[in-house]
Amino acid sequence: MSPVVQKCYQNNMEKALVPQTLIHIRQPMEIVENLLTLIQFVLFVPIFILGLDYLSRIFTRKKIISDVRDKSDSQLLIIMAFRDEEKTLPQSLPPLVDYTCSSQNARLILVDSASSDASLSVANKILQVRSELNSKFSIKQAKQPGKCLALNLAMKSREEGELVLIVDADVIISAEGIDELRAVLSDKSIGSASGIELIDSDSSKFSKAYKNRANETREITSINGSAIVLEGSMLMFDPDRIGWSKFDEGINADDAQISVSSITSGHRSIVCKASSFIQMSGSPTFSLNQSVRRGQGLVTVLIQNPHLFRMKGMFLETLRNWLLYLVVPWAVVLILSISAYIVSINISSGGWKGLTEYYNAALICMFLITTTGRSLGLGSVSMIIAHFRIFLGKTYNSWRPIR
Repeated sequence: MSPVVQKCYQNNMEKALVPQTLIHIRQPMEIVENLLTLIQFVLFVPIFILGLDYLSRIFTRKKIISDVRDKSDSQLLIIMAFRDEEKTLPQSLPPLVDYTCSSQNARLILVDSASSDASLSVANKILQVRSELNSKFSIKQAKQPGKCLALNLAMKSREEGELVLIVDADVIISAEGIDELRAVLSDKSIGSASGIELIDSDSSKFSKAYKNRANETREITSINGSAIVLEGSMLMFDPDRIGWSKFDEGINADDAQISVSSITSGHRSIVCKASSFIQMSGSPTFSLNQSVRRGQGLVTVLIQNPHLFRMKGMFLETLRNWLLYLVVPWAVVLILSISAYIVSINISSGGWKGLTEYYNAALICMFLITTTGRSLGLGSVSMIIAHFRIFLGKTYNSWRPIR
């Protein structure tokens, strides 16, 4: 064979080997992609179940009939714990003072949770306006910060037979809303009830989307059943009825602690749409730290109370919350991680070969662009951080409201 012919033969062999080599490389990649795609579909199952559950409850829910309730004359203890709230107290405290003065059976306890600003001075000035009724008001000072610690301090002054209303220092409530909760608690089958936040029209799309879904879900659940997640900003309960002991500062999530205690005692725990409150402006639209703290408390309560699955009528509600706060966050993050991996390896290999690549790229865009996608993504990240904190045994030992 001449040198020229031999050279041409070698060139042709090299050209023939290149496609074969690419095929051998591509085949394992396709196997990996197919396997990851299968895993994605499996991870979509809990998300699909929650979505189907939400839609089914929306379309099959019964019409809420507004009951005509008589005004309750039950004894009421109102508790407002605050820390560094000098800017919010001038708006949130006066309505409570007015209600306490106008009601013969209500009294108000404020707890300063080791504030570093002028909160205590502001609270005293507001109460001094009604100095003739000092017996109905009292202010306590907690040496250590912590909402649950502050609530426990106030609860020590509770008298037997009193209902307890917990109100956050950054919300504005009405006398009608308080009376509605008192009337609801006159039903002996209900152990705890919370108001619901009125969503500000100026809120971001992210905030509106999250709060609307949360409110609607809890309202539907509360028609005939019990909601595990209540609104801690305006929450009333009957300690005697539910066998209440004390708040656990290591867990936080005071609303979930109350709702679980209520359900465990055989009483309902509901959200009352007729009783609403206004969240003051000034808080960030989304705070990762606040979301993690809240999530850690809820997950801890769920993990510590697996018996809720066995409670009458509570299996679906408990499963719904386990999926939402423990399973779905991991599913969302893993799905997005797989999508990012598949898209990246196809970009590095020089092109997209099929629908799988386009599907994963569209999935990433959906999470980045849509309000629902961002809400689900950020919520999932905060919940996973909360899971790690629980696993590592870390707790929030201080209470600092976020403004």
